[in-house]
Amino acid sequence: MTNENIQSTELDRPMAPVPIPEQAPAKDGMAELSGTRLGYWDTGGTGEPVVFLHPASGSALIWLYQQPVFSGAGYRVIAYSRRNYYNSEPALDENPGTGSEDLHNFIEFLGLKRFHAVSSAAGAASPPIMLCPIRNAC
Repeated sequence: MTNENIQSTELDRPMAPVPIPEQAPAKDGMAELSGTRLGYWDTGGTGEPVVFLHPASGSALIWLYQQPVFSGAGYRVIAYSRRNYYNSEPALDENPGTGSEDLHNFIEFLGLKRFHAVSSAAGAASPPIMLCPIRNAC
């Protein structure tokens, strides 16, 4: 792409915020899991489920740009906040839990048999770890 193809505002203000797109309808919920409660949102529907896993610097709220795109493509879009993050309970010293166990319990709570995972940074640690002890995949 050449500079002639870029709008002048993009060149003049390269750090200008990108407007948040209109979100697909989603319900907020609280997953009552063994040892904790995790806040989540879910667009529902019959499409293949996609679960978004946030980095250590975010929460279920960071997926504002991805949610309408995946939903518009026909997927059921779900994101939750891990322990200690927005709208979820804190990890207690006597029961800190693990990301993989919480993800497994969350998936069971939702009744999902199969799902796609989309993650960023630290969010990518839970799915592979979850598969080893629970699904005997290692």
